[in-house]
Amino acid sequence: MRWSKKFKAARVKLPPAKLFPRTDKKNRLARATKRYEGQAAGPESIAWDPNGKGPYVSFSDGRIMRRKDDDSGWEEFTYASPLRTAAQCDSTKTNPKLETTCGRPLGLAFHPTTGDLYFADGYFGLHKVSSAGGQATKLVDELDGRKFMMTNDLDIDVDANVVYFTDGSSRWYRRDFLPLTLEGRRDGRFMKYDIASGETTVIDGKLGFANGVAISQDKTFVVYCETTYLRCHRYWIRGPKTGQKEVFVNLPGYPDNLSLNPRGRFWIALNSRRSPTATIASQTPFLREQFVENKIGYKIVSATQEQRASGIVVEVDENGKITNLLEDTKGKVVKDVSEIVEHDGKLWMGSVIENYIATLKWP
Repeated sequence: MRWSKKFKAARVKLPPAKLFPRTDKKNRLARATKRYEGQAAGPESIAWDPNGKGPYVSFSDGRIMRRKDDDSGWEEFTYASPLRTAAQCDSTKTNPKLETTCGRPLGLAFHPTTGDLYFADGYFGLHKVSSAGGQATKLVDELDGRKFMMTNDLDIDVDANVVYFTDGSSRWYRRDFLPLTLEGRRDGRFMKYDIASGETTVIDGKLGFANGVAISQDKTFVVYCETTYLRCHRYWIRGPKTGQKEVFVNLPGYPDNLSLNPRGRFWIALNSRRSPTATIASQTPFLREQFVENKIGYKIVSATQEQRASGIVVEVDENGKITNLLEDTKGKVVKDVSEIVEHDGKLWMGSVIENYIATLKWP
């Protein structure tokens, strides 16, 4: 395998499993509806512009596309990669081998005043594009001599004129998300980009797979997630605790993106539930290294991940308390959730690998 020699597992301390609800007994996500199935692949992140037009979705072929007004299909809106060509990249299937050429847009956020779309491309950094669309402008793709390997998610503080964003790892590309998760080393970063000056600052530089970002409703803090360690952190940006960091919530699974809902709570997408095997492996770095070095062992781990695929999301209040847990325990409709957004009386759920968006009437 191309990366087995550089894989160096670390011990990972996970929160006690008994802290969390066991399951969603009503299996509510199984009632969701698949939309736009087969029209595009890997709908990672979902957003609407300030005028309510959308959804805009980041897909695995390197494009961010917008739903046509008549709902008849998708139209290209923007992309990041200067290497991208339609002939090589446009596809309704996922091909990780092409991501370094075609790009892979992940988190999206519209500036509510200017209408500009800011987005994270896993390979090409933080970008911005106007409401007219077209190829996006690169804002930043490295800091302190370290190239961003997995620019991941973001949110915009309009009042401070800054973008908070994450870089998942300084060692692994997005397509290597499984070894990144298994390794457990804390080389991901949570950063701040100043829109006016173009200056980028590291806020937290020791994260195990830095991921989702969202600002609180009262704009006093930012929540950012750490996938490998099954938790999200809080960084205070206003008030008496300004500049302080703390664990915001421990989770029953691996967090991806998160979003603020109309009630001032956070929806957090969990890519999968934590398993008993993961609990054991977290304390045995040697075992994880053996799985990665052994092709058969690695295939077993990968297959187990697929077999355990299910849909799970949680709602968390402003105090970090889990107030709702929704599941599709068999993954029949919803699984591998990358983001959940509440919009117009529905929950919209994307997935980094599936070829559809799932929606569920809510509440």
